[in-house]
Amino acid sequence: MRWLRVVAVTVALAVLVCLAAGAAVVYLFWHYDRGLPDYRRLAVYQPPVATRVYAADGRMIAEYATERRLFVPISAIPPRVIDAFLAAADKNFYSHPGVDIPGVIRAIGFDLAHFGTGRRPEGASTITQQVAKVFLLNNQVSFSRKVREAILAFRIDHAFTKQHILELYLNEIYLGFGAYGVAEAAVRYFNRSLDQLSIAQAAFLGALPKGPNNYNPIRFHQRAKDRRDWVIDRMADDGFITKAQAAAAKAEPLVISKPHDVDFVKATWFAAEVRRELIARYGERKVYEGGLQVHTSINPRLQRIATETFRDGLMRYDRRHGWRG
Repeated sequence: MRWLRVVAVTVALAVLVCLAAGAAVVYLFWHYDRGLPDYRRLAVYQPPVATRVYAADGRMIAEYATERRLFVPISAIPPRVIDAFLAAADKNFYSHPGVDIPGVIRAIGFDLAHFGTGRRPEGASTITQQVAKVFLLNNQVSFSRKVREAILAFRIDHAFTKQHILELYLNEIYLGFGAYGVAEAAVRYFNRSLDQLSIAQAAFLGALPKGPNNYNPIRFHQRAKDRRDWVIDRMADDGFITKAQAAAAKAEPLVISKPHDVDFVKATWFAAEVRRELIARYGERKVYEGGLQVHTSINPRLQRIATETFRDGLMRYDRRHGWRG
């Protein structure tokens, strides 16, 4: 009979603990739910895109931007690029409801095991949580922000498709070298479009969201390569690539290409007048974030002839009338 009482007490305590935990979760959601940003605005994604001004022959005169970004719809992003980011950040992306509960439990266990050692706590943030943080919250490291982030992640996952969430993430994130989004990063680091990236190059981009400055391939080349190789191993472990492909990718040197110089037309004063006119018509925000494509009437060949003729005329006039000393 004694063991029955022990079992009954244990069960009762377990039920009370579960009820208390459930009540605590409900209270947290109720408390931090107040004043959350409206996640529904993510339905229409309009990222800041550079405005480019072109001459009559199609060459660029000027570019105005707060964030250098090339927007690419999710349907045009190659699977190997998506796989690299999933392997590096969120392998259970397609199966969790916005928050990876097992991952959170593992992170809590890791943090408890390493408490007081000075190691940075594991975050276990999913891609959906990253979207909530980047678009709707801030980078403040606090318990309240993590709870608000989790609430928003659940709602975002319920309201939008996984593909839409990935599109938001892959086009918005900052990846270093002044590049926002994967398409701009592919150009900045490798002078390639997304469909031209190798497995190793895609893995390197996938390694960057953790800390672009920490894995700068010029300042910290070995650290960047080690992080890239770690992502390649994760891609292999998750079944995105074969072991042979992983070995070949890790053997590929990490080489950063210099961006090709854009053939800008030198028309500084003309470009300044165009910028003033655009701001007067559309406002400064539209000019620097609206992705305008502006085609002007300036003819680079005639502009060059006019500039050379004017300069030569001034020099001849100076020689005829100027005081030579």
